[in-house]
Amino acid sequence: MIPVNTPVKHRRDLRKLINLKAMMAEAEAASGLGLVLVDACRTNPFSERLTRQIGRNIGGRGLARVEDTPGNVMVGFAAKDGEIALDGSGGNSPYAKALIAHLPQKNLEVRHLLGKVRDSVLQTTRQQQKPFTYGTLGGELWYLAGTQTGGVVEPVAEQTPRVQPVAQTRNRQSFEPEMVKIPGKNYEMGKHEVTFAQWDACVAAGGCSHKPDDEGWGREDRPVINVSWNDIQEYIKWLNKSTGKRYRLPTEEEWELAARAGSQADYPWGTNEIDCSRADYWQDGKSCHGRGTSEVGSFPAYGGLHDTVGNVWEWTSTADEGLRVLRGGSWNNKPWNVRSANRNRNNPTNRNNIVGFRLSRTP
Repeated sequence: MIPVNTPVKHRRDLRKLINLKAMMAEAEAASGLGLVLVDACRTNPFSERLTRQIGRNIGGRGLARVEDTPGNVMVGFAAKDGEIALDGSGGNSPYAKALIAHLPQKNLEVRHLLGKVRDSVLQTTRQQQKPFTYGTLGGELWYLAGTQTGGVVEPVAEQTPRVQPVAQTRNRQSFEPEMVKIPGKNYEMGKHEVTFAQWDACVAAGGCSHKPDDEGWGREDRPVINVSWNDIQEYIKWLNKSTGKRYRLPTEEEWELAARAGSQADYPWGTNEIDCSRADYWQDGKSCHGRGTSEVGSFPAYGGLHDTVGNVWEWTSTADEGLRVLRGGSWNNKPWNVRSANRNRNNPTNRNNIVGFRLSRTP
């Protein structure tokens, strides 16, 4: 990384740069959580000049992804690999403004906090810049600004006893799904598919016995995959006990009504045409994302719901000849199979990397 206002005109000036791996090593030495936040543009303005001087390509737009993060270290970047960050207007960048807004907030677990920072930057930049987090954490919960009851300023790890309702030990909004009221109906649907971060909270609390594999694509804000219909019943039981609310899987009819967003066309945006700016599906021999699932909310919402087209098939509560109905299609399906009207079925014990779920709720 190149510090601000550092002149880089010759090969010897490369000694002035900061090695990110060295920073991660310092963070790993922390007694608990290691957090590295990098507000860097992720572009190299000197790449052409240095390529000529050094005789090899040292990288250009977007730079590479962060690999091999140490255990219990997270690295937050202003933009994901392959993309650049914007300067914005005023004295701070969009990423810095979002961090300033959210870091002081109490009752925000660090993964939820970074998710809110991401959402703020996406909104501010009109989807042009997507912050990205590398690395994974264990089951400990970390509140950078403490909690309302504890008032602790230092990062605090909080352990939850087995099967103890999480609502008693931390802010339940950090793992509860955001819901959308379906107009004219007495039920709500999840704005997003349930994520790995939300599922992992259940595992950490002892409410879920199955920890699904993420296929190496990442966890956090990606939709949870490799969970069976039966696994989900365990998750719902824990969530309802923790929140005192009535979450469930939607019926097939509820799912389609909500997913169509008032449209009778093939897709909820009102046409029979589809492209990779609207959904993650299979095109030209790969998913639109390029590698498995996309993070939830990566594509526009229709009727208030994200990713009802593609990304992952979604379990419903509807039974059909001993099987359970799936809707929505996945990143591995061609356009015909991700239409709002399309359906599939699966054995309730099966786990698959193209299948996840979203919840509904009766108020």
